[in-house]
Amino acid sequence: MKDNYINKKCTLENFVLNNQNNLAHEEIKNIIDKNNIIYNPLCICGANGVGKTHLLKALYETQEDVKSKYITVYDFMNDFINNISNNTMDDFRNLYKNLDILIVDDFEFIINKEETQKELYQIINYLMNKNKIIVMSSSIQYDKLSLIPKLYSKIVSGNIINI
Repeated sequence: MKDNYINKKCTLENFVLNNQNNLAHEEIKNIIDKNNIIYNPLCICGANGVGKTHLLKALYETQEDVKSKYITVYDFMNDFINNISNNTMDDFRNLYKNLDILIVDDFEFIINKEETQKELYQIINYLMNKNKIIVMSSSIQYDKLSLIPKLYSKIVSGNIINI
């Protein structure tokens, strides 16, 4: 079941290609066409307005036959906090652990949120160990973010594409 992030206007067909974003487009297309990723996680980095969210939503929209979730870091943090407050962390973790593809947008908003970073690391690590696909975006270079070391290490072990 798709959630409130559906935006049928975000497709690969209407994405404006140029020399800076071609590689990111090809990586997303590879995931869509083959349900495969070469270097996991795929992290797309670039200024606001260059098409990061468009690519992530285009990927999400094509995932009818797999368990996928598109979420912004802001919404992830709010869900995390709410589940702690409601004592429902098992439900929260199970939701993510059952995904085939996790798509996390606006990753730059996780800076200075150490507990959220630890939880997201655990989820990413679990999914990657199960050969699930992780795709993220940030408007700030990942090496400029204040991340806990193990989360940073997990990110840079994948494919960082600057657009």
